[in-house]
Amino acid sequence: MEGYASLSVGPIELQSAKSEWDPIVMTLFTEADRVIFLHKDDEESYDEDPEWHLSYSAPLKVIKDRLEVMGFTYKRADELYRAALSEEIGNIRRSIIDPVIGLQDDEVEERKVELATLEDLTLEKWIESIRYIIENDLQPNWEYKDNKDNKYDHIPPHTRYILSRVGDTFFGNKIVELRTYLRAIAEVSDLNVELVYDLSELIINGNVSVEDDLHEIARLTVAAEFAVNHKIVVLTEGSSDIRAIQGALQLFYPHLTEYFSFMDFDAAKAHGSAGHLASTVKSFIGAGIVNRTVALFDNDTAAKDAIRPLDDIKIPPNMKVLRYPDLDLARDYPTLGPQGTVSMDVNGLACSLELYFGLDVLQDVNGSLYPIQWKGYIDGVKQYQGEVMEKKMLHARYAEKLEKCLADPKQINNYDWSGMRLILDRLRSAFNGD
Repeated sequence: MEGYASLSVGPIELQSAKSEWDPIVMTLFTEADRVIFLHKDDEESYDEDPEWHLSYSAPLKVIKDRLEVMGFTYKRADELYRAALSEEIGNIRRSIIDPVIGLQDDEVEERKVELATLEDLTLEKWIESIRYIIENDLQPNWEYKDNKDNKYDHIPPHTRYILSRVGDTFFGNKIVELRTYLRAIAEVSDLNVELVYDLSELIINGNVSVEDDLHEIARLTVAAEFAVNHKIVVLTEGSSDIRAIQGALQLFYPHLTEYFSFMDFDAAKAHGSAGHLASTVKSFIGAGIVNRTVALFDNDTAAKDAIRPLDDIKIPPNMKVLRYPDLDLARDYPTLGPQGTVSMDVNGLACSLELYFGLDVLQDVNGSLYPIQWKGYIDGVKQYQGEVMEKKMLHARYAEKLEKCLADPKQINNYDWSGMRLILDRLRSAFNGD
């Protein structure tokens, strides 16, 4: 008996391959998604041809996040869908008028009906059809196309068309890039369904071993797509930034932690500052590092000055040089200078990571914000550099609230995480290109 690897979402089988598994599919899963158990209930019979079940399963919502991080955006899915649809429409039009093909009258009429359906089948309608199929637990079948005795009139026409395209296309459209189409399907992630890759038959046939780390094998196999399939390297100005961002990522997106690799300042004995981060960026570019890399600078004067020399360097597409996003909180923030306490917009002047820790961290017992103190004038960018006071204490308070929320996620809504969420959003979307 031939063994098959089957990829499905809810009741829909999306892909089936004989005797082998697809490394591209496996890039969507981690070993934490692995589900393995013995079919047999009688432990005494385990030694006699045990039948293992092996699959990888993750909620479609998790798959959507992973695809976004890898750069497979909705915009990209829409562009690819339109291109494939245009090609399909062109082929049908040519078949109708090409005398060499010589379609019969009934075949011409059939093609015209199909053409009208495709010309109206936007990606949004395609997604809604996928939603309908999943919600109603439908399976693809040629009989939906014929609709004899109007048996399937209750099913929307676009959905009937998609269900009738069995075997030759991906639910009514050609498969060009599997992960891009999965990103489109992921738009129905609110249905709380799982993407499941079942490899059980490959174990029975010996194509896969239960000891295999398929996630790691997949990464090594897809060497031609190294930049997409390997972890995104994250560089920051210092080790405290790394710890804070890593902690927030673990809290809000634990399913994405294996998709990022943060620089280990302690192991590398690296210095922390905007200048050193800019030098690291130049070193990465000069060495031709092919990993996708994100350099996250503070949103302050020192960072602006450090980034200036990079303006004369061609930044490769696998490298993103970003600053922390502007904060609404920072648009009217107290500062200390020669003229005393003055509230002003400190975005681009003094927004180090601490200002993203949240109001619950930045306010003292009286509800006042710990102020920014101006440190000096940087002539290169003609502006002052400021730093929030009591940095060490602010880090301790942030670490305390992070620890509480990691231990009990129900506590999250009791704290202000808006600033850290902005940073995580910038990190997650670094390669979206939107």
